[in-house]
Amino acid sequence: QMCIRDRAQSKRVIAIVASRPVYGEKRYAVGELQQISSVVTPQVVAAEYHACFLAAGLTNSYTNNECLTWLNTALHKTEPGAVMNVTICTIGELLVEFLAKEENQGFSRPGEFWGPYPSGAPAIFADQVAKLGFGSVLFSCVGNDAFGEMNIARLEKDGVNVNGIAMLQKATTGSAFVSYRSQAQRDFIFNMPNSACGLLTADHIDEALLNQCQHFHIMGSSLFSFRIIDAMRKAIENIKGRSGTVSFDPNIRKEMLNIPEMSQAFESVSYTHLTLPTKR
Repeated sequence: QMCIRDRAQSKRVIAIVASRPVYGEKRYAVGELQQISSVVTPQVVAAEYHACFLAAGLTNSYTNNECLTWLNTALHKTEPGAVMNVTICTIGELLVEFLAKEENQGFSRPGEFWGPYPSGAPAIFADQVAKLGFGSVLFSCVGNDAFGEMNIARLEKDGVNVNGIAMLQKATTGSAFVSYRSQAQRDFIFNMPNSACGLLTADHIDEALLNQCQHFHIMGSSLFSFRIIDAMRKAIENIKGRSGTVSFDPNIRKEMLNIPEMSQAFESVSYTHLTLPTKR
């Protein structure tokens, strides 16, 4: 669990509930929710504490298949379109996701899928940041196709600065196929290293846009190529060189562990001010 207090508005507190409750164990109180402006939870935590959030007066402002953002409307004073004086950026995959309709459907036989949905861990993070009222910038690449256009349109609609997203003419937008084995366990097939987002390099990171950011968030799932790792290092040097801060969420799927570059993922811990480990 983590709480962030916005120094410009001392009454604003954002809670990030990352821990997954263990089914069958005694439920624990989640604290004085009336004092929290915003709560971000993964789906399984939200399901466990849904009634508690509603009782505290929180409303669900945004949902995707990864997480939910809850707002305390009594405390959330941000005017529509306004942002707080902190801009947060991230770098990585922007892709579409297809979700198997049946539990345990898998990928070895024909089946029906829902989608496409805008996705990619860094894109979801950037979208949530914008929804919480912070300035949000995503650096990524998509193909010149309908999937890329859909992703950019969704992010722009939700308030993310999309000027850091390059549309490549000779590559296609990345994709992910997802199948649930249980409420908490999923299998993936990714098309990232050979897609547009896999071609992201340090040259795609606009220095002027990066200079507008005070915080940089690293997603471990994005460290799947040496090109992106170099782009991450460029951002880290820039942000820390201007006394900004860096956070890191390992978020590494088992399907990615056979990618050689992933061995460097945990080196990012040494550069960060905040690390958000999760149980996998």
